[in-house]
Amino acid sequence: MNYIRKELRMTARHEQKGRKRRRLRSERWKRAFANEVRKKIGLVMRIRFRERMAAKGY
Repeated sequence: MNYIRKELRMTARHEQKGRKRRRLRSERWKRAFANEVRKKIGLVMRIRFRERMAAKGY
């Protein structure tokens, strides 16, 4: 993705140290959470695929 707009907004003003720390922690958590959700969805998809193949007799 293209984060030019976000980058411009972030460089427009000075960010306080505490707020930056919280923002970065929040962004890390958001990324980790999204990754875990992706992994769970992949697991469910694989299980469903396996069940379909078993039902067809493979």
